[in-house]
Amino acid sequence: MNYNDRVKEALACVDKARTQAGAAPWLVGYDINGIQEYVTANSRPIAMRGASLVIKNFDDTLRREGAIFAGGGRGILLVPGERCQQFVEQLPKKYAELSICGVLAAAAVPLHTGEEWASLRWLRLKLQNAKDAAPPPKDRAPATKASQCDRCRMYEAEYLTKTGGQPENICARCETITTLGQKNAATVDQRGLSLAELASRGYVAAVSADGNSMGRLFEELDSLEALAVVSTVIKQLFSDAHSGALQEAGAEQFVDPVTGGDDIRVFFQPECVAPYVGALARKIKEGASSFGLLRGTLTQKQADFLSGIGIGIGVAVTSEKTPASSMLQRAHELERSAKRLCLQGTRSAVDFAWFSSDAAYSKEMSLDNGIARGQRPVALDDEWDAYVHKTQCLRHVPAAQRAILAERRNMIEEEFANFFRYQVARSKHWQDWFKAIGSDWSDTSRVLADMPDLGMLELLRMLKGEK
Repeated sequence: MNYNDRVKEALACVDKARTQAGAAPWLVGYDINGIQEYVTANSRPIAMRGASLVIKNFDDTLRREGAIFAGGGRGILLVPGERCQQFVEQLPKKYAELSICGVLAAAAVPLHTGEEWASLRWLRLKLQNAKDAAPPPKDRAPATKASQCDRCRMYEAEYLTKTGGQPENICARCETITTLGQKNAATVDQRGLSLAELASRGYVAAVSADGNSMGRLFEELDSLEALAVVSTVIKQLFSDAHSGALQEAGAEQFVDPVTGGDDIRVFFQPECVAPYVGALARKIKEGASSFGLLRGTLTQKQADFLSGIGIGIGVAVTSEKTPASSMLQRAHELERSAKRLCLQGTRSAVDFAWFSSDAAYSKEMSLDNGIARGQRPVALDDEWDAYVHKTQCLRHVPAAQRAILAERRNMIEEEFANFFRYQVARSKHWQDWFKAIGSDWSDTSRVLADMPDLGMLELLRMLKGEK
């Protein structure tokens, strides 16, 4: 991957911003609150796309006005000191007007020449405080259940429309984002009105992914040039990796409503999970390793840190009838689980779960005892292909024999190990499975090292060709 053009554009933006900001410049940062909740309140793909476009259009407007960086609902600008207060006051109002009910936090600090790193750190702290103190969205709650929006159920219905010949009462936000999504539909192929159109066997996979150690990375950056360049190339890297992974996974139909910076959200068929996850982590690793010093804007220490970035991925497979917001909430919890493994030194990791019903949510989130027992989450650095291969080979083990893996939840580790060794010794199917993965079932140490975990039962249901 070659990002030279993006680097030049970022540096040009900084040069222009410095010139326009004059002799007493201030840094202004903004961050949109509750993006996921905003985008997924209406589960229809066309509406989620429209909500994403609201955020993108806002970022694009600020980029045209000279933002050092703007993308994914957050950005940094450099403005003249005399304009700063009014600018910061107007940003939340402009976004609220554009989004109907969205909330944006903004903050500003003076840019100290020669100590830009201190100004950047100060801005991060002030912006976080502003996010915490931001007021709730403008109250548009329905007075009665009968008056609520038929689509999002959150706001007062203000418009009467028809979908599929059926009348619907919808709120101003759903009207705005649906109209915007429909206008955009001419340029995209994903025009469905329901996540059911993405389903396979009645289930949809929701993916929530986020770059690892990004906070630490940006704390290392000590100039506007470094900030602009790194923000730009990371955004491009994650976008390119996501697009390439979708292509490798054969995801012909998908909805990716929230993608900006190092955040990725996408819905597609469960069969796409395994190839997508592996390709995404691989492409991010390959791309990051190619950055180098980025035309001299980074120190070697900063470049080394950037070259080692990875990603934490959560995947929740749920019924097509599950609200999109609930799907992504579960995927986000699994993403946090994957990131805990990354904190132990793994570059990239994934955690995943198949939820057969809402009632089983709490129980199914605790299918295993986590990292200490060799269960999911799973490292993506070098182990993913082998993990998927082992899972694929489980197809040849009868379901009744695979089910014994569930006993691992109820036994101490030594007890289960003895139980499993006994099952392998008496089952040709298990013996064939060990042969298929290149392991010796007669070697006790190999049996214990290579035995499948509960996560493989979850992943098996997601593989192409499974019923």
